[in-house]
Amino acid sequence: MKLSWSKRLFFSINTTVGKNKTRDKVMVFFGHYLIFLTCFFVALWLGSFLLEGNIAQFWYGTIFLAFAGVLGVGLNWIIGFLFPHPRPIIDFPEKVKQLITPLGTWKTFPSDHTTVSFVIAFSLFFLLASVWVVVSFFLLALGISFGRVYVGVHYPKDILGGFVVALFASVLALHVAEHILNFLF
Repeated sequence: MKLSWSKRLFFSINTTVGKNKTRDKVMVFFGHYLIFLTCFFVALWLGSFLLEGNIAQFWYGTIFLAFAGVLGVGLNWIIGFLFPHPRPIIDFPEKVKQLITPLGTWKTFPSDHTTVSFVIAFSLFFLLASVWVVVSFFLLALGISFGRVYVGVHYPKDILGGFVVALFASVLALHVAEHILNFLF
């Protein structure tokens, strides 16, 4: 059986699972928990506007991020329903080493974790956050994305799909912000 590039890459990563317990624990953190820490960090970033007394910037950023995030995850679910792809454990139950159990196995493409983490990174770029903030959030998004493949719940194509959806949702949020949010704020 000939495997796609995505499945071949997945197995080249997944075959390393179990060979280094410390790496496995780090990747479980990246693939499962880092998304929560990323959301906490973006909340702190938004909260800094409140501390500075810049209420308008706080609401502008909050609405921008919320719109882009809801749009991204909504598109993921629509794509998932229209073009269902099973998780690796469903495709290869005897071969995949899975370190975490996802909420469901019905949808893998595009990755919601990847979409949310890159929506945050792209949005912060479009919101003109400082370079170190933007770079930090892109690195967090890359860590989350790689972690999702490593722990056995996503193929690389799912990550690529999540990245593309995040870019689209963030650009659309920028367009909406330029026409609607700028009018409000």
